[in-house]
Amino acid sequence: MPSKAVQQLLEEGQRSGLFSTAAAQELIAQLTTDDTLTADELIERMIGKKVLTAYQAEQLRAGHGAECLAAGRYRILEKLGEGGMGAVFRAHDSQLDRDVAVKVLPAQRLNDADAIARFQREARALAKLSHPNIIQAYDNGVDKGRHFLVLEYVEGASLSAILREQGAIPPTLASDMIYQAALGLQHAHGKGLVHRDVKPANLLLSRAQPLAGVAAQPARDLARLASQLTTSYVAPAGLGKGIVKVLDLGLARFLQDQLGDSQLTKEGIGVGTPDYMAPEQFRDALHADARTDIYGLGCTLYQLVTGAVPFPGSSFSEKADAHAKKEPIPVEERCPEVPAGLAFVISKMMSKHPADRFQTAAEVAEALAPYVAGASHSMILLRQTMRFHAGQLTMRAPNRRKRLLAWSGGILAAACFVGLFILAWPSIFLPQTTEAGSNGPPAVPNVITIENGLTVAKDGTGQFTTIGEALKIVKPGQTIRVLDGGTYEESVHINNPVQYDRITLEAVQKATIKGPAAALVVLLVQGVPNVTVRGFRLDLGEGQTQYLSGILRRCPGLVFDGLEFVSSRRVSTCGISVETIEISKNDPPVSVRNCTVRGFTYGVRVEGLVRGKPESCQGVIIQQNNVFNCDTGIWAAGLLKDVYIAANRVWGCGISNIELAGFAEGSSSILVANNTLKDLRQCLIIREPIRMVQGVEVWRCGTT
Repeated sequence: MPSKAVQQLLEEGQRSGLFSTAAAQELIAQLTTDDTLTADELIERMIGKKVLTAYQAEQLRAGHGAECLAAGRYRILEKLGEGGMGAVFRAHDSQLDRDVAVKVLPAQRLNDADAIARFQREARALAKLSHPNIIQAYDNGVDKGRHFLVLEYVEGASLSAILREQGAIPPTLASDMIYQAALGLQHAHGKGLVHRDVKPANLLLSRAQPLAGVAAQPARDLARLASQLTTSYVAPAGLGKGIVKVLDLGLARFLQDQLGDSQLTKEGIGVGTPDYMAPEQFRDALHADARTDIYGLGCTLYQLVTGAVPFPGSSFSEKADAHAKKEPIPVEERCPEVPAGLAFVISKMMSKHPADRFQTAAEVAEALAPYVAGASHSMILLRQTMRFHAGQLTMRAPNRRKRLLAWSGGILAAACFVGLFILAWPSIFLPQTTEAGSNGPPAVPNVITIENGLTVAKDGTGQFTTIGEALKIVKPGQTIRVLDGGTYEESVHINNPVQYDRITLEAVQKATIKGPAAALVVLLVQGVPNVTVRGFRLDLGEGQTQYLSGILRRCPGLVFDGLEFVSSRRVSTCGISVETIEISKNDPPVSVRNCTVRGFTYGVRVEGLVRGKPESCQGVIIQQNNVFNCDTGIWAAGLLKDVYIAANRVWGCGISNIELAGFAEGSSSILVANNTLKDLRQCLIIREPIRMVQGVEVWRCGTT
């Protein structure tokens, strides 16, 4: 029997909610033969089995296990950081099965009315916002006397951390980051909120998600893939690929009601971080407006491009005097490769007088658009929406830079003249046509084009109005990009390997492909290699459709990424059907990842059967998908080889979450690992024939 210390430790863990009773009982059963096991050894074994995290173990040793559970649902996993206004933890929301960030007011602040008011103000401020470039708030409350705020959890690093690690950032990438931040701030300003503490530490850049590298190559070796799936791999931050999110709105105030902050922002009191504070903010934070945030954003961009803050003074008074009266070292002196126009944008953002700055964050975003990196996250949106006029860069700047302004202003004026001449060419040299009864030239739709690809939109901004029209003329290696968020009632069949090899079909605003009445399959990829489909919502519709999507025959390298599959009826329907994939060991696999599937008889089927007889289905990875409210979530059967079902979340399914329905003789290298299953008594069903197959491993399927 385990020692008394071990038993007490297990009981304390159960009372604290650190691990389930079932897990504790399983551990006790495993340890009954080892009478010499100490409490510390038990903790190390629980960490190794991932029953506890290192942070939870530390709290349990200190007798603070109860602090690892907030509001009965948020299990604290690790501490992410700590500041004067609270500690931030990564936690798991057991009710919604997702990781979140939990910010907790420190114990020493519990009797500080001002601190509590500021903390609550942040919760109310975030609750009014919903934007992809702002951290989303989910919940807040008080638990065991602790005030907490639940936020969106984003895997990434603050811009201040990136600056510490690698110094200055290339101007185009820095422009992209601040462009995104400006979009988020414009949303906040539109809701009447001013941040008042814009700085690199409050801008978070997301990085690639865990397991992002698993499907990047064939990965045919089962042991190697298993080792990948057990690590906490996070791809390095791709500065041009991440999404910037504005966080920490603890200093924000609403213009309409000030959210009860009269004690915190009295007239004559400055609030913020001195390196990024506008001159007026040092004097009177109460009357800060959107232009104050623009100044802080300008100081942040200055630091990203140059690697240094504008005024490195050592004291608060020094910094206040410098921001009010001095000019920073010009950006182009610290970073000679900075484009002249970008230097002027930064200068205008940092003008001493609010009236001389850009007046809105939207103006900042528009001014930065020409300097955003061509391969950055922002470019897809820019290609659809931005209408930039270079003439807007004619701007006033501090007197010390008049010569440079005059010189670059001449270049910009010349560029404007050339641009206007090109735009005016048709009206000068080509005959004019007008519509009947009109008094001027006809309106010409602004058709958006992309390099090496075709565009689709229902509003006339695309080259085509249906996906089928674009598929008729697409060439190998090209992209078909759906620009709008409309509904396309058509079947999409990609089944010509000569024409469709290496094509990408993508939706940038979650366009819907809805099954027409007579369609058997809405989205079909058959016998075409290296196809990528991403970003769409697929709706089964009300017709006779049985399969929302099908992957048939030889399709090496096919990727379904970030798709949403929806059905409102469950009469013999299937969300994703993967059948008889004739792939060799040297081919890249078929990968279905980051998709959401709900409402089908079968959510995902992986089948090595044709008319009931075994036929090889080889080289399939089903990973990081959300499958719910189906009869059977993920179903696999037949002659399967090199099939990996990993890191999926499956719940709310009426028969089984995952069912391995029997594998044919010759099946091999099948791995079901790291899936999270819940809401069922029979989460995982394994039929008897599977036990006769070599190379099948089922492990680490957590249940909640």
